[in-house]
Amino acid sequence: MVDENRDEWIPFLNVQQVAELEKRLEDDPEDLEARELLMRYYMVEALRSDDYVAPHLKHLIWLIESHPDSALLSTSVCRLNFAEYNLNYRIVVDLWIQQVTKYPENPAVLGNAAYNLLTGFPSRSDAVIARKWLLTAEKLEPYNPAWKNLLGDYHRHLSMGKKDQKAKESSLKLAMRYYREEYDLTTDDTDKAFLLENMVECAFEAGDFIATDQYARALLEAAFLFEQERWKWNYGNAIHNGHIYLGKIALIHGDKDGALRHLQDAAKTPGSPQLNSYGPDKTLASSLLEVGENDAVLEYFRACANFWKMEMGRLTYWIDAIKNGQVIDFKSTDWFTSKEV
Repeated sequence: MVDENRDEWIPFLNVQQVAELEKRLEDDPEDLEARELLMRYYMVEALRSDDYVAPHLKHLIWLIESHPDSALLSTSVCRLNFAEYNLNYRIVVDLWIQQVTKYPENPAVLGNAAYNLLTGFPSRSDAVIARKWLLTAEKLEPYNPAWKNLLGDYHRHLSMGKKDQKAKESSLKLAMRYYREEYDLTTDDTDKAFLLENMVECAFEAGDFIATDQYARALLEAAFLFEQERWKWNYGNAIHNGHIYLGKIALIHGDKDGALRHLQDAAKTPGSPQLNSYGPDKTLASSLLEVGENDAVLEYFRACANFWKMEMGRLTYWIDAIKNGQVIDFKSTDWFTSKEV
């Protein structure tokens, strides 16, 4: 499911503007525009201070009670953050159970309820309830891609808790099936391009390297769609991730030269808000270091400096560590962790 609010701005409101919006709601509780602006504002501020948790939760509860079929309820604006999860998750779950009991054949209500549970770090029993709601929604609306997306998310989430590799891959393949159905039911080309990013990652995790290759190539072919001003921020992600996964597949198939080409092509991305903040993929570089391709990885990290301006010395450290024959633990939370070889 493509979040239609993904490109919307988070409002920068001052105290007076917040008070004015709250007054608008006092005068007209059905002013959904004001309520959404406030929810966006409180959602962001709650990440900084617990003082904003209660007002965000207040608006969320009102929306669930008054408009349980609202499309807003299945967007990131209505996700519970960690503070709300710890304090009020059960309140929201119980409220959704009441609404589903009241509207058992309304697919929008069922889908919103499942979305809230699945994005709120659910217990196993709550996840099972959410799946039941989604299967009912899918039965009522078999051609709605949103239900396919959430069922895919459910099975992918389920895979994370499985230690047995075969069981894990089985859940991931189910997730892939739903994601593919979602893709096939989606009509907008740009929306389909966004979906490919999730599909290629899931296919690789499931060990389906044929599908990984297919989706990665499709993502690169569709990247031009992100050159439109509205979606320009994601163009760099598509280029980087497409080449990274093609490089991984090439290396798995013994095509080291192909993996090296894709590594360098991944570094040619213009960047993105995500890449500029959190940096490039390190998994392919790590695999190539293991087979002695130090020079290629050094070139990759040097090229990534063109877009990763917030690297805080990490690139310099990694480059120096590689030159000095050290093995870097990229997975470590302490990015200065390495060991001599």
